[in-house]
Amino acid sequence: GYNVPFSSVMSYDSNGYATNDGYGNGWRLGPSLPKLAFKAPTSHPAAEVEYSAGPNNFLLFTSAGGGAYTAPLYFQDQLRWDGIDYTLTRINGIVQVFGSDGLLKSIKSAAGLAAVVTRTSESLSVKRGSGDSAWEFVFSFSGGLVRDVVFKLGDDEIRKLVFGYVGSLLRTIKAYDKAGETWSEELVAAELFAYDANARLRHVITPTSDRQMVNNGITPETADETTLN
Repeated sequence: GYNVPFSSVMSYDSNGYATNDGYGNGWRLGPSLPKLAFKAPTSHPAAEVEYSAGPNNFLLFTSAGGGAYTAPLYFQDQLRWDGIDYTLTRINGIVQVFGSDGLLKSIKSAAGLAAVVTRTSESLSVKRGSGDSAWEFVFSFSGGLVRDVVFKLGDDEIRKLVFGYVGSLLRTIKAYDKAGETWSEELVAAELFAYDANARLRHVITPTSDRQMVNNGITPETADETTLN
């Protein structure tokens, strides 16, 4: 569409179940936050650049000289190096700008609506606009894992997702709304994840309010391994 192409939707890669990308083993925030990887030599512009938009979703670009790159056969996406950043223009009009570290810096929709991505060692922010009409996702990290995500409109915090883990395995995601100056203790929704003996995802128990099926009466707020088995 014409809105900024970003959401907090997460995906799971069963082939990469042992890889932690900051959201628990096998999980990643995608395809909203793609990355670039540079083939040796790593000086810029790189001879080859791999664009990754999620599990098993990548394109390999080859340098054509002068900062231009050639996409794989039949792909019309255009990648360029301007001496500072890499800019990828997708066939659908979306423009993504990446730094020399391969991390996304900004996103622009086909209609020209842009969001800026900023990072620190403990947080990640994706923000569109300014003032009361701005929206922002703020991710807080600790110990190499995202701990919560806060959605903001203007300066107001609206909803928070809290991530729970067992080791490096994502176990729960719980949603809370703001109640005045503090976060409500009442759950808006909760989602539960369980894994097999090899640490691969086995069960996804969706929020009670969202599911179309009853899931045999299992609720994410109270389920344990005995219930799931």
